[in-house]
Amino acid sequence: LIGVVGEYMQLRIIKSQANVDHRLLVDDVSFGESDVATPATLVADPSDELYLSIGAASEVVTGEVTVAYIQGDPPTNVTITAVSIVDQSNPGGFSNATSLPLTLTDPSPTTDTVFIEFDNNTAGLVEGETATATVEIIWNEVGSASSSTSSLPVRVAYLEVNPGNTIAKWYGSNI
Repeated sequence: LIGVVGEYMQLRIIKSQANVDHRLLVDDVSFGESDVATPATLVADPSDELYLSIGAASEVVTGEVTVAYIQGDPPTNVTITAVSIVDQSNPGGFSNATSLPLTLTDPSPTTDTVFIEFDNNTAGLVEGETATATVEIIWNEVGSASSSTSSLPVRVAYLEVNPGNTIAKWYGSNI
């Protein structure tokens, strides 16, 4: 009988024979370290919230979430199989704009990008309003049947700039 005890221990019991009373006689019991796999971890940037803003009623804006993975043991690649946008305050306003599946072939610091789109033509925000949702990135280690989900809140604010109330205008790329 071999089994995992706790996270790092393995128990091995070697059966020698059963006696007349049908009790198990044990010749040897040993404890040793097991080869317990350490799973990979997906990391996203931003990690706390994706914030976007729009400035016109018909604007479409795309946000970027940089993703990478911390390699587990044994080492393997990670595949993002789905990106879902759930709990939308303005249903249909948010969507995934990433080609899937997306396989991350090298661990951090190598990164890739998940694109989240917000279409105000669908959401219908007016100046001063915000829309919120949660981005769920579903991923798995290559070769694994189980998947994991990483979640990130996303928020879009409609901040229309009124030229009559502009204090300063910036020109150039050195801002």
